[in-house]
Amino acid sequence: MSNQNINLVIEKYLYKLRSKENNIDEYYSKELRNFSSKSKIIYLISICKLFETDEQRNKSRRIKELNPEPLKNVDVDKLTKQDINNYLNCKWFLNLANSTKNQHLVKVKKYLEFSKRDDLIEALGNKQFKENKKVLSKNDLVSRDDLELILKHCNLKLRTLIMVMYEGALRIDETLNIRFKHVKFIGGYVNLRIETSKTKKRDIPLTESIPYLKEYFDNKK
Repeated sequence: MSNQNINLVIEKYLYKLRSKENNIDEYYSKELRNFSSKSKIIYLISICKLFETDEQRNKSRRIKELNPEPLKNVDVDKLTKQDINNYLNCKWFLNLANSTKNQHLVKVKKYLEFSKRDDLIEALGNKQFKENKKVLSKNDLVSRDDLELILKHCNLKLRTLIMVMYEGALRIDETLNIRFKHVKFIGGYVNLRIETSKTKKRDIPLTESIPYLKEYFDNKK
């Protein structure tokens, strides 16, 4: 998006939030002036959602299709605790990811703090929504069928590296720094020592990779 288009989007949001009673221009000039254009837009979106009706919040639009019509009843001094309660319990807010909810709350609180509405900040509370992290399995990233197809079209070295990386859930740099001395055959498994890592050195037991590693080692003798 060009700078001209970004400025147009910012102006559209400011226009939507302007009224004789509201302080959005003062807030923008004093608090958001030195922010990046992207941050300005995000802050204005959060404030806009605070004043919108439930129906308006639920309408998903691309930024370039943003309706420039000003919002009605845009007066931060007339916002009530019930308005805050409606905001927190509306369909739009409840359907957001927890991390996105937290981001909106931070921006809304900053605006309310500027507007000296401590009573509404209290109504929002100090809640932090915990992100529900999905634990991904290897099959969520690459299916077994895809893996078999990839291995089928690789040479021995690449096939071995891919299988070790897949089974050990390794980063690319961790995989590329594996040396012969890091691989030890112990009974029914292989102990892989990761010495180079962004996180920590560790030992990883491998079983599925054994046939590939044995073939690769045998070809290197």
